[in-house]
Amino acid sequence: MENQKSIDVIKNYGIDWEKEKLDRTDTDWKDGELTNLGATIPECMVKEASGLVTASYAWPNPVNGVYPRVVATMNHCWIFFQRTFAKYFPTGQRQNLGDEKMDCVTRGFNNEIEKKLNYAYQTGKFHQPFIDFLNKYDFFDDEGKIRLSNRIPAKLSGTTKYGNSFKAVINTITNIGIFPQSILPEDKSMTWNEYYDVSKITEEVKAIGKESLKYLTINYTIVDDPKEYTKYSDGFKWEAFDNYIDPVDGDYIKRLAENYDINSYGYKIIINEVKKNDMQVSENLLIKLYRLIFHRPLDAGATAHIGVEIDDLLSTLEKSGEWKFIDGVVKFIKLLKAPLQVFGKIFGKHNN
Repeated sequence: MENQKSIDVIKNYGIDWEKEKLDRTDTDWKDGELTNLGATIPECMVKEASGLVTASYAWPNPVNGVYPRVVATMNHCWIFFQRTFAKYFPTGQRQNLGDEKMDCVTRGFNNEIEKKLNYAYQTGKFHQPFIDFLNKYDFFDDEGKIRLSNRIPAKLSGTTKYGNSFKAVINTITNIGIFPQSILPEDKSMTWNEYYDVSKITEEVKAIGKESLKYLTINYTIVDDPKEYTKYSDGFKWEAFDNYIDPVDGDYIKRLAENYDINSYGYKIIINEVKKNDMQVSENLLIKLYRLIFHRPLDAGATAHIGVEIDDLLSTLEKSGEWKFIDGVVKFIKLLKAPLQVFGKIFGKHNN
């Protein structure tokens, strides 16, 4: 008999499953598939650091440092802990400091986004304009890690005392941008009303998130095959990172039994920096470039360039054989220009 027990009274830490069922649609991006419009889903700029935002029951009493499997409702959102990327994980922070905030979904997504932002920043993948933005608004905590506000997206996504759906939270983050936790501190004991005081989220505060969208895009895909989960857990079964202190060793990482029940799907975060030129190639622009450079219409493969950064397109075109041929012809004509001018002067016909 497996080590399991039934739990009659379930405390919810912030997942509203009924709302999640209503919010999910057939057009949600699924990992490894095309979008509903037939487009390829963009890759994350730090895809190697991808984890998963998922859920389970939280938490049975640990046995010898390991949380045993239980048969119970999944009531808590968390992310896979990855030892390879341990130093990029955010500094642990309690969700129940004061009143229970019921925002585990917001914290789950923010923890994953913070990990990816920290990894991208510390490995030198961000350009200076975005780094300047992060410094300008004090996004870094005392440990030099990026720390995002939970209060703002939790409130603006509609979190209630029943919690919230995954979909509502990540859609809100995608649309309103990111905010520094320093602007609305949450590192002290707070009541529910203090934490969710909407009057603190002024238009000036909202403008920071709007500005962040000039530098960073956040999106997601849904991974609905649990057999794939070890790709996002460093190959380890299983360790969970959340916002409750682990009684085993006092950190925020829980060691779970290998047969622990985990939700049948999770959300994979996609972050990408918006390049400084903020220009993506449209179909009309691509048609004009082909006419100007190659003097012909688009071929079948050219449409793959739609949506890419214009700098990347120009780099690709410059490396093409067709461009090298045209460039060679232009250079040859320039070499002939001086002798032709001399020849024209001799015969009274100056070439311009």
